[in-house]
Amino acid sequence: MNEQKPQKPNRSKSTPKSPKTTDLMQLYVKRLSYEAIFTSRDLLPFASRSSVDQFTSQSVKNGYLERLTRGVFRKLHPYIDIARPSETEIYLTKRRAFANKLVEKEAPTDFTCKACKHSQKSMTKARILDSKYFGDGHSTSLLFTPSERKAELLAMAPRKLALSDTRLGRALRDLWLLGEALCTADKVQCMLQRFTYRELLSIVRYRKLIPQWLSEMIPLYPTAELVKMLPKPGALS
Repeated sequence: MNEQKPQKPNRSKSTPKSPKTTDLMQLYVKRLSYEAIFTSRDLLPFASRSSVDQFTSQSVKNGYLERLTRGVFRKLHPYIDIARPSETEIYLTKRRAFANKLVEKEAPTDFTCKACKHSQKSMTKARILDSKYFGDGHSTSLLFTPSERKAELLAMAPRKLALSDTRLGRALRDLWLLGEALCTADKVQCMLQRFTYRELLSIVRYRKLIPQWLSEMIPLYPTAELVKMLPKPGALS
């Protein structure tokens, strides 16, 4: 009885090779514009963490990528000097990579004027707050390159975050951050004068968010139009 010889694999049809992880990362970066900034986490769908770090590190050394801060990059244009992204853009990109929120910066000093009496302590506090970023998650810091400037991010409570959706809300948030001891009635009035009557109607939905001491400094606007804006119990605001 003759034994059947095992059939040899058909070598006429070659199996297509899978693209290398480096090729996939290069393709992703190549499709980005020179103004686009991205994070190392954007490359994780294509390669392991160690491969991503090796690729970005080597690309920075080769002059293909520019490191804006740890884990945040953009392509370097070979011929044109493109304006560097703002610190807020860089910070926002990094926060989004971790599904975190960065609230819009608005300096407390924007709501002061020469007609008001501002103590040195309040002005110092305002400058300190102006130099920081705010967001959800944990307090952290970010080191920008190549300036080596460190920016601090302070964790913000949900009620303060909820005030960050409009200019009026951010003004109330900044007065809250200034603190009860430094936020005087004249500062509140100074802030209110920056807004129109229609804008101030929105205060009705912010009163439940701001602390009692700040709410008592803000006059009530008992108009029929204001009552219409009051959310019904159980309704989404």
